[in-house]
Amino acid sequence: MSPMPDDKSNVTQEELDSLQRPSPGTDLTGIRSALERRSKRFKYCWLTLMGITLSYLIAYFVGLIDPFMPAAATGLVVDNQLHQVRFLLAFVMVTVGTTALSFDWRVEEIFVISAWVQAYFVVTAMVRQWRSGADEALLPSIAMLSILLTIFSLLITLIIEERKRKTDL
Repeated sequence: MSPMPDDKSNVTQEELDSLQRPSPGTDLTGIRSALERRSKRFKYCWLTLMGITLSYLIAYFVGLIDPFMPAAATGLVVDNQLHQVRFLLAFVMVTVGTTALSFDWRVEEIFVISAWVQAYFVVTAMVRQWRSGADEALLPSIAMLSILLTIFSLLITLIIEERKRKTDL
């Protein structure tokens, strides 16, 4: 049954196409398709960052890194509490960064914020080690600092690659 020719409620094909087109900012592109639009360097950095994060989560929940935690060296409860706050901040950063990448929305800005928070982690870890003066924890602290600096450099690389992608568009 076809609509009557004088019916004014007809929708044109252009209007249908416009309604079916995803609106920017709400289109869930997914990580895979978002990474396909990025450079190889971005992909490798992202995957390395997620690998480090996953490894840390597994080691943390299994208890493998407990002896290397600052609280183990100093015996202070405040060190454990600081680690829990840092863990929460890092979890929020990973979640927001993954969500931003999934929606392809403000990726560079999210990574810049994450890099600043990571810089805070590096500085406070160094200051905490210096103030606690736990010499027996020097080697684990150097290892943790190198991991923090690796994450920081990965974030900086992601920012640079995202900025390059924006200028190429």
